[in-house]
Amino acid sequence: MTQVYRAPTQPAVRSGAPRYRASYLLTQPTLRVWVLAVGLLIFYFALSPSTMNFGSLNLLTENALPLAWVAAGQMAVVTAAQIDLSVGSVMSLSTAIAATQMGSSGVDVFATILVTVLIGAALGAVNGYFVAYRGMSAFIVTIATWSMIDGLALLVLPSAGGAVPNGFANVINTTSPVSFGAIALVVSLLIWMWVRTTAGFMRLRAVGSSPEKAHWAGVAERRTTLMAFVFSGFAAACAGLVLAGITESGDPNIGTSYILNGLATAVIGGVSLFGGSGSFAGVVGGAMVLTVVNDVVFALGLNSYLEPAIVGGILAVAVLTTGLGSQGSIIQGVDQ
Repeated sequence: MTQVYRAPTQPAVRSGAPRYRASYLLTQPTLRVWVLAVGLLIFYFALSPSTMNFGSLNLLTENALPLAWVAAGQMAVVTAAQIDLSVGSVMSLSTAIAATQMGSSGVDVFATILVTVLIGAALGAVNGYFVAYRGMSAFIVTIATWSMIDGLALLVLPSAGGAVPNGFANVINTTSPVSFGAIALVVSLLIWMWVRTTAGFMRLRAVGSSPEKAHWAGVAERRTTLMAFVFSGFAAACAGLVLAGITESGDPNIGTSYILNGLATAVIGGVSLFGGSGSFAGVVGGAMVLTVVNDVVFALGLNSYLEPAIVGGILAVAVLTTGLGSQGSIIQGVDQ
């Protein structure tokens, strides 16, 4: 009788369970960036023990807030597989408006804030219209609007200066007992926990993953792309207002450095440059990383010109470990 060879059975593996849990966790973008942020913060405190206090953490969150908010706008646009290079000019324009138009009364402050964020959203809508409805390249469109908005900022405030009301600056620079930056970041994260579960965000991811499949799934891809740009302009305006409060003045050129830093923050936070994925929790972690890097460079007594090189190295590692080429289909489950 012929014997049938039977291969030894393998132990059952639970579906979806990572084989190497530690390795799996370390490859998660949000977790990875927060581990890096905490590690850098511990290293900084080891270099400067005198700074290890609650006040330093308050200052850290205050400085990270405008970067996190402008990067949140970048996250929305990049998740839709687009790019917005005009965010820095929107920030500059916002500081210029705040420093020249904001009155001292509560009504004036509120009105200026409202008008400024509406202007930011409107400028984002202009970008979104030409990209989504006219089929133009986001790179070209936002470079053009970057230049035009810079001109508007210089028209409002020709050079750095002006002043925001003391009351507004005092709120933004509050550090006791908890900074405004910390409160704003926590509230933003709580809002994100809700946003990430909404059909709107699922549509955004679907458009970034595959516009064609999103269209056939019933997603209004053009409107979704438009709203991503609107949010980017809104977020940049909010970041500019915070920056005006921190500096207590305006500057028509202050937002320039936030263009690439905002994009770097988003990518370090795990946002895929191919679109389809992004997390504001990771973006906040990315903002913390870039903010602490500046402190570490200073504590080590290094030349400040080395900071962009260090940030570039972190960015390169983030891009390599995020796995830009692997995108799963996320069309299923989109609320039509």
